Amino acid sequence: MEPLIVDLGNSNRYHRSIEELFRIFHNIKSASGYLQIEPMVRLSTFVEDALETLRFRDTVVNEETINWLISVSDMFMQWQEDFKMDNELSKIHFSLLILPDMEKM
Repeated sequence: MEPLIVDLGNSNRYHRSIEELFRIFHNIKSASGYLQIEPMVRLSTFVEDALETLRFRDTVVNEETINWLISVSDMFMQWQEDFKMDNELSKIHFSLLILPDMEKM
């Protein structure tokens, strides 16, 4: 996910990257819903909704938004490790539930 997230700051790759990220989070939401993994459903739904607002913009996102999305990606990577180690899923970091100011440039 991280290369796509970083590309949101590049005007030439913005639309391709935002569409691909939206698709990724939509797929995570669907799969985790099917598997009844509630934390993943909640976070992926939250992020998908945020990405929906960004899909129709013509400007790149700001650094705050990129950093937030990288933190979200890190949370999913932590969950992947939790699954590998057969651990209980880590709690969602509270900071991920606060949308960045997506309008500032």
